[in-house]
Amino acid sequence: MSYEKKLLTQIVESIYSSDFSDYIVVARLNYSLDLILRELGQSYRKTKLSPAQLTDYIDNVKYAASLITVLEAFSVEDYYELRLKLNSYEEKLKDMYK
Repeated sequence: MSYEKKLLTQIVESIYSSDFSDYIVVARLNYSLDLILRELGQSYRKTKLSPAQLTDYIDNVKYAASLITVLEAFSVEDYYELRLKLNSYEEKLKDMYK
């Protein structure tokens, strides 16, 4: 293995084994959560959802809840407000389809 490849491998391994990799994961998960919450917010404003939209809405609520759970394990941020927002999305779903 060439010197450059060894050096690159060492750099990647040191990043991977450091706290820096956790920050990358948290940033990516926060980005995904932000996108999902925006999409949920748009669907939340609708009074009626098609069957496909309803399936997406349910999947997005579940995905957002999962992301928040993982983020709580990886970071020290408080996700209480986002959980409340997510609960309101779930309540809207219950109200729409009783």
